[in-house]
Amino acid sequence: MRQAIQHQLGQQLDALDTGHLTERVDELTRTNQRLEDSLQQATDDNHELHARVRILETDLAAARTSLRRMIREENTNR
Repeated sequence: MRQAIQHQLGQQLDALDTGHLTERVDELTRTNQRLEDSLQQATDDNHELHARVRILETDLAAARTSLRRMIREENTNR
């Protein structure tokens, strides 16, 4: 009897439609790929923005130094 029940359960499990599960896995795989692509793009953008910030910080430091020099020269000329 136990074997018969196991056999019947096995047949029922084999008969289950796995098509919807396969579609769901495919959908999740596509979604995961899109998210990975978005993450990569955001990471690339982040690196570019950090580089731009470093350049702007350098430019700002140079402008401050130049301004200090101009103020010092103006004060010494008076």
